[in-house]
Amino acid sequence: MKFDFDTLVDRKSLGNMKYIFSSDQVKDKGVISYAGAEMDFKTAPVIIEALKKRVENGLFGFTIADSEYYSSIMWWMKNQRNWYIEKESIIPTYGTIHSVATTVRGFTKEGNGIIVQPPVYNRYEQAVRRLKREIVYNPLIYKNGHYSMDFHN
Repeated sequence: MKFDFDTLVDRKSLGNMKYIFSSDQVKDKGVISYAGAEMDFKTAPVIIEALKKRVENGLFGFTIADSEYYSSIMWWMKNQRNWYIEKESIIPTYGTIHSVATTVRGFTKEGNGIIVQPPVYNRYEQAVRRLKREIVYNPLIYKNGHYSMDFHN
């Protein structure tokens, strides 16, 4: 399945928050912002159809992870990463920040250091502070249009 990620939609006049809150440094300079899960291309038709099918039942609310959820993740990891994982290794979470917080709680103790690599979504840093961990900054290096990790500092 192919999708056109090159044709962009001008969402500035649609009340799009990312453009309202974008830095003055990048406004109107041809920068395409991918902040906060906001994209400037249309949603793929297969996703729109799946959402329509889901909406047709008229029931909205939270759902639990069913066997199809686990099977999908296991299939994806096997086919995309060549990893074979057990269902018991999958912990459903309900959002990126919740996932980060769950991981930090599961593998660290209060006062431990957590590496944060700016530029990064600011809510990661907020989650680390709320969990009473110490932030260890390791900024990414921007060179020739690409970011890389600083393994020396």
